[in-house]
Amino acid sequence: MAARGRVRARGRTAGLLAGACLVAVAPFLAGCSDDGGDGDTAKDGAKGTRSSQSPTASEPAPDAGSPDTPDAPKGGAGPASTAKQAITRWVTAVVQDRPDDACAVMIAMSPGDAPAPEKPSPDAVGTCGTTPAAAAKGKEQLSDMHTAFTPKNPGDPPRVSVHGPGPSGGALKVGGDHIDVDGQSLTDVILGNSTGLKKGQVAVDLTATRVGGSWYVSDLGFSIG
Repeated sequence: MAARGRVRARGRTAGLLAGACLVAVAPFLAGCSDDGGDGDTAKDGAKGTRSSQSPTASEPAPDAGSPDTPDAPKGGAGPASTAKQAITRWVTAVVQDRPDDACAVMIAMSPGDAPAPEKPSPDAVGTCGTTPAAAAKGKEQLSDMHTAFTPKNPGDPPRVSVHGPGPSGGALKVGGDHIDVDGQSLTDVILGNSTGLKKGQVAVDLTATRVGGSWYVSDLGFSIG
């Protein structure tokens, strides 16, 4: 199984999850379709970007290394105040099949946007696409990812937490082994929803970056094989 895929949130949001599903995941994971699309201890959605700004002294404690805790009511959305909060919100929203909330903590970069995600166009922040069609496609693909990211008998809401060091240089990359969903690592959840894959053959990571004073999910990576 030599298939390997890497998808960055720097293309049209509709291409983010489509790439993840089609390039790396579709043959093995449940929930991925042939369509295009984009991608905490929280109960709400997520969205992302990359920033060159460094965390400030006002950065809340959860990003210092401790797991995040629920911080918003179910259905809440909007920018996150910490990197881990952005990731937990995004994962929670995907698990609960709430694409609107997931899009709210992401940044969509269209092919014509500036290459530096710390300088996105205003209409790219907090959305799954910079056009109505791209946004709709992104939401569709987020819903497609729901099955792969959801453990058996998930909680309502699911308990999602992020463990490990805090951000460095305005960005935080977290592997699926350090993201827990109802007591299981996200990697194990995805593996449990896969076909023909064994431990060590699946890797996933999420990156949160800061834009202004808020954090967004900017990068989704899959590796299989």
